[in-house]
Amino acid sequence: MEETITIDKPVHSSAKENQLLEPPQLSIDIGNKIITTIQGTYSWEYENKDGPMTNTTVDIDGPSELAKQFDSPNVTTNSQVTLNFDMEPSKYAVRIWEDNQVVSSSDSIDLMNKGEIIYEIIGYWDQGEASYIFSLHID
Repeated sequence: MEETITIDKPVHSSAKENQLLEPPQLSIDIGNKIITTIQGTYSWEYENKDGPMTNTTVDIDGPSELAKQFDSPNVTTNSQVTLNFDMEPSKYAVRIWEDNQVVSSSDSIDLMNKGEIIYEIIGYWDQGEASYIFSLHID
């Protein structure tokens, strides 16, 4: 007797292999906490089954405004931080925001400043780029 096993593709996959219909999600492991980030602005494209490309650009409030929706966990300057993308970007940048402007930009999360810190992670993939917002209260 033959048994057929059907494996469902992820909901966000398109007909073309290895394409996503929207940017991947990002969570942050810090200390013993897992933080879900807020999706910020993004520009994304994918090829449809019938051939043409679909391009989506979403421009929303800036990181300082989005961070107001975030419940900032308390962490220390020596906490270990790991970024967990659903699909790894080819590269990413980390920005620190203060008073609606970027005050620092690097390729890693810096926990050296104390107080309420707003972070923006910008990931870059072949299909586009996306930003993710979160904030931490660093003791």
